[in-house]
Amino acid sequence: MSINFFRLENLIHAFAGRVKDRVFWWTPFSIAISLLFTLVVSEFKMSFAGLSAEQWRLLALLGLAAASVTTIIAVVRAVRGQDLDALMDTICAESISRPRHYGITLFKAADARGVARLLVYHDEVWDCYLLPYVRLHEDQSDPEDVSEPAADRFSLSKDALSARELDDHVLVSEKISAATGKMTNYRFAFYIMKVAAGHATPFRRREFEVQSRNYKWVTIEEALANPKSADKNGDVFRYLRDHYRAIFQDDRIPNAIDAVIR
Repeated sequence: MSINFFRLENLIHAFAGRVKDRVFWWTPFSIAISLLFTLVVSEFKMSFAGLSAEQWRLLALLGLAAASVTTIIAVVRAVRGQDLDALMDTICAESISRPRHYGITLFKAADARGVARLLVYHDEVWDCYLLPYVRLHEDQSDPEDVSEPAADRFSLSKDALSARELDDHVLVSEKISAATGKMTNYRFAFYIMKVAAGHATPFRRREFEVQSRNYKWVTIEEALANPKSADKNGDVFRYLRDHYRAIFQDDRIPNAIDAVIR
């Protein structure tokens, strides 16, 4: 179980503030009692410091009102304060206990020089290049669970794409989610994608746009050369780079399209 350090710091700081509230209410309460006692036993007959007796009485009444309101607010905050068990429950709720499962769809193609390229897109939330992916449940691994939502991302019919899981290659990684700002555990499975011949036309362009997403064919080195992509999604790109020979040069990933990228 883990949690982002800054989020944990904020939770503890807020808890400390609530603990302080449980003690703070005594201060305005004591002031209110003192002013009430003063109003009861004092006659306010003499002027002092340039103020008349009636003005001193009015100041005492205003002070009593202010102290009373502050006491009420402090008591309410103290009653609604967070105990240690509640703090631990909050930390547990915001911590990571189970990974999020994603299927990374690997679209591979060759350029005119025969260099292998992968299809990426620029994600507005992460502000970097990501490989197309689909969200999976923990028990999902059927290729159709990947190919159908992937086809939907490209506005294609479900039979336009096929998927095959890349055996023996799973990446488990921990990083801050750009969407939530929390440290998150990820489990990435990789799926080899194939585009049916009748639907390959847009994929033949080096760059294209579908559903407001800008797609681009890049080499792994080009993806890692982008500072934001290397920082936020470098775990995935580095994994593919480190396993490049086993995955790419052994032709375990066939090209997604038969044509050369223009």
